[in-house]
Amino acid sequence: MGDGRVDTVEVCGAADGGDHSRAGQVSPQEGAAIAAAFSDPNTILTSGFMVSGQKYFTLSANAESIYGKRGNNGVSCVKTTQSILVGVYEAPIQPGESANEVGKLADYLRNLGY
Repeated sequence: MGDGRVDTVEVCGAADGGDHSRAGQVSPQEGAAIAAAFSDPNTILTSGFMVSGQKYFTLSANAESIYGKRGNNGVSCVKTTQSILVGVYEAPIQPGESANEVGKLADYLRNLGY
């Protein structure tokens, strides 16, 4: 995002994981799996999840956020009322920095009713 703490952010639909931002980072299948994981986080806790064709190890998953790691890189997924933000970061960005930035954007969208 603007301050360099996230490399890319994609906006997906909360209901189906569809790509609302047209960024092409998250395939329809990946978006659907992430959307489903917010309803049942156990589905990805042991198996991980995919973003941009890359498999991420699930660090934590609940009804509001999902965090994954792949080597020194990672992904922060945060759900709002109508969307799922998928923020991908690469080293040297730290996981907490990325999670904080994606969380701030999610709070902004929630305040707008999105």
